[in-house]
Amino acid sequence: MKIRSQGFSLLELMAAMAIVALALVITAPPLANMLDKIAFRKEVNGVMAQVRGWKLLAVSKGKPVTITLEEDMLVVQLAGEEMNRTNLKDGVTLSMEPGYFLFSPEGWATPATLEISTEERRQRVRIDPLTGQPRKL
Repeated sequence: MKIRSQGFSLLELMAAMAIVALALVITAPPLANMLDKIAFRKEVNGVMAQVRGWKLLAVSKGKPVTITLEEDMLVVQLAGEEMNRTNLKDGVTLSMEPGYFLFSPEGWATPATLEISTEERRQRVRIDPLTGQPRKL
């Protein structure tokens, strides 16, 4: 009786590695696109979270908070005194219409639209004047 050893031959291992390599080549471009999309969505959600925080700052301190855009940098002022400057990630640009908006201590805001963009993606965010909450458009 002949005993056969258990295991894979070199040819079988090479064929399995070729199949795995082919699957990686096919799925790599969509995977990279998906990761870019996730990173952009994270940046947009970060800006929206900051906007919510500025509204809460105005309400909690009982003073108006003004946000202006200066050279792709958001400048936050509490009752006229500069508090913070926020930079975005490299490759991400921000535009705002009008050039500033204000949160009142009562919770309302002046209407504004922010546009966050990269070379491939763009998202507009509107600041609701009644609630001061950001919404994606």
